[in-house]
Amino acid sequence: MSHGAAEPLMTWVDGESQSSVSILDRGLQYGDGVFETIACRRGCLRFVAQHVARLQQGCERLQIAFDAHRKLTAELERASRLAPPVAIIKVIVTRGDALARGYGSVGRESPRRIVTMWPDAPLPESLRAQGAAVRFGQLRLARNPRLAGIKHLNRLEQVLARAEWHDAGTFESLLTDSEGHLVSGTMSNVFALKGQTLVTPPVDQCGVAGVLRAV
Repeated sequence: MSHGAAEPLMTWVDGESQSSVSILDRGLQYGDGVFETIACRRGCLRFVAQHVARLQQGCERLQIAFDAHRKLTAELERASRLAPPVAIIKVIVTRGDALARGYGSVGRESPRRIVTMWPDAPLPESLRAQGAAVRFGQLRLARNPRLAGIKHLNRLEQVLARAEWHDAGTFESLLTDSEGHLVSGTMSNVFALKGQTLVTPPVDQCGVAGVLRAV
């Protein structure tokens, strides 16, 4: 699968147009935060309610006191109005700047929100007609119920899994957990049609609960 654009079209940090954050940000230091990647098609943010709900759930699980929902909603609406017909809007919420050195948070940090707009391209029609070429990855996802389901910023497993292949003809790599159970792709959930029933692997031990699971 091809790579996306190298630079965003626009970036906002806490509502302001800028493209840098403090080196003290705990998202940079420790991956202490969550993110969402939202498809924008002709000004419409797809499944935005589900994305925002998962973002909030992730913040609650990580005990990040994020309360700027109205501001974030307004920023998403602004980004969708400015976006090209086919775009991606990425949202990152971090715990904010560290107030002391070390893993422990003081509890008074100010969460930081980052919104970026990226150009995107529609999936080729050949995928619908012919299907996608996939592979089974060698990497095994670690089981951790406390992080399972949420889209936290620690994506090293996915980075390593994606580094396993480079041929443009392969669309995705399917990943199993440490016990050999199928979980997901590197960037996607997995669904299968069994008779008249659509099934998908559980993500209560590892993996991300994709928004389509809630639709």
